[in-house]
Amino acid sequence: MDLYRIADDLAYTDRPSVHELRRLAERGFRTLVTVRLPNEPRGGETGGEPARLRTIVVELDGWDWAEEHLDRFAEAMAALEIRPALVCSTERWRAAVPALAWHAARAGWSVEELEVAARQFGVDLPGAAIAWLYKHGSAYATPSFAE
Repeated sequence: MDLYRIADDLAYTDRPSVHELRRLAERGFRTLVTVRLPNEPRGGETGGEPARLRTIVVELDGWDWAEEHLDRFAEAMAALEIRPALVCSTERWRAAVPALAWHAARAGWSVEELEVAARQFGVDLPGAAIAWLYKHGSAYATPSFAE
C-alpha cells in the first residue's frame, strides 16, 4: 500500500488490505475514512475496528463530484480527535480529492496552491473541489468588520 502524505495528520491511499489495516494503528493512524460510491462493496471499512482504528464512511451519490460531497467529508473530519486520519477508496484519486480540498481549506491555501499540490500528487481536481475551496477556504474568508 502506497501512502500519500498531505500533512502530518492526513494521508490517503487506495483501499488497504486487512493485513495493512492492522498495521495502520502501529503507524500512528487513529481513523480510517473510506470514500465510496453506493454500489461499491463494503469491505475496507469493516476491518478498522480490530485494527484499533475508528472507521468513518463518506458515501458519494454518484461518479461526479459535488460540493455536498466535500461538505460531508469536512463534517466527518471536523473532530480533532479523529486525526491522524487515512483517507481511502477503491480508487486512489477518489480519496485524494476530498483530502486535498479539506486540507487546503484548513491550511489557508489558495486555489493555485491546491492545484499545484494536486499536480504533484498526480490528481485531476474536479471543478467542485475548486468551488468548495472558494467557499470554505480560510484564504477566501470574508473579513469581519465588527468592533
